[in-house]
Amino acid sequence: STNKPSTNKPSTPTTPAPEVKPTPSEPTAPEETSLSCSEIFSQITKDIELAKLTDVDATLLSDLYGMDTSLLEDYYVKMPMMSFQITEIGVFKVKDVNNLDKVVASLNKRASDIGQMLYPSLQETFDSRVLVTSGNYILFAIDENAAQISANFSNIVK
Repeated sequence: STNKPSTNKPSTPTTPAPEVKPTPSEPTAPEETSLSCSEIFSQITKDIELAKLTDVDATLLSDLYGMDTSLLEDYYVKMPMMSFQITEIGVFKVKDVNNLDKVVASLNKRASDIGQMLYPSLQETFDSRVLVTSGNYILFAIDENAAQISANFSNIVK
C-alpha cells in the first residue's frame, strides 16, 4: 500500500486544476441550471418518500390552477391519485421572468382551492407548503417534507 498516491500531495504543474471547488453533495452548476423541470423534480425528491402521484398535464394546469401554460417554457407537476392526499409538487420554468407573478398567482389560487377542501388531518401538511422562486424557476410543494424539498430546490436552482 506504499505505492498509493497520497491525496494531499500538490498536483503537478503539467495538469493545472480548474479553479472550481466542488462539494461532494452537489454538482457545481452554472448560474442558470440546464436541468429540465423533470430532472429538477427528480433531484429535489430523490431522498423523499412520496405517495403515489400522477402527472399533471397542460389541461389540468389550465383547469385546476387557472394557469396560462403558454407562459411556461417547461414544467413538471405531480398530484395525488387519491383525494385523501394533498401532496402536490411542481417545478415550473417561465419563458419570461416578467410573467413570474402570473404563474405564482395561479399557484396561490390552487393552494387556496386545496385549502378549502382539506381533511383536518391534512392541515399541518397544507400549512407547511412552500412556493419558492429562483430566476425563471418556481417550486410549488404541498407535502409534509416541503421544507426539505425547498432546501433541495435552493441547492440546485441558484
